[in-house]
This record gives sequence, C-alpha cells and structure tokens, in this order.
Amino acid sequence: MINKYSSTVNNFINKYGDEIINKLVIIRVPITEIINMIIKPFNKIPYDKYFHLSLIINDKFILEKNEIINFARYNKVFIHNGQYFPPDYSKIQHYIIKDIPQNKTIKQFLYNT
Repeated sequence: MINKYSSTVNNFINKYGDEIINKLVIIRVPITEIINMIIKPFNKIPYDKYFHLSLIINDKFILEKNEIINFARYNKVFIHNGQYFPPDYSKIQHYIIKDIPQNKTIKQFLYNT
C-alpha cells in the first residue's frame, strides 16, 4: 500500500505515520492574482477566485495535493486565540474538523482515503 505514494511521502509515513490524529484543520488560501489571471481564460468554470487547499494535521503537518500528494512538517501556521494565521495571508479561511474518529493514525487516514 505504501508504494502508491512518492518516496518523500513514504519516508514521512515511515517516520510519523503512527501518530494519532487529534486535530484536523482545512486551510483555504487564495492563489496569487497573477496565477488567477493566467488560469481564468482557460477555465470554463465561472469562478471569480481560485484557492489552494491544505489539511493541517495536529498543528504540525500539512497534507497537500498538487501534481502529487505532498506531506511534510508545517511550521508556517501561527496560532493565536484559536485562530490560524500563516504569514502574509490575511485572506485565509479555515475550518476545524470536529468529528475525528478516535485513535486513528496518520497512516490509517492516508491508506483509507
């Protein structure tokens, strides 16, 4: 099962995969205006803004899907009074997932999704 991921993700799973998930936060950040302007003429879906989605796990790991799945330690989120603020992203949106199954590991989460 581990072979369906890149070597970077496999190494991450080997190192941190047995950690229990106790917090999940979905982060939505607008893409830069220049990329938005490049994408817009080629996309037939009528959206005004495009966003990059990430999943923050236990306030220290980030899961992203770009060309491939990326999973790494994440140190760009500042937490103040329960709010998430990455540097230079004043328009960030976040959603804290409240119904996390108990005792699920990062490895189980990845293998079951």
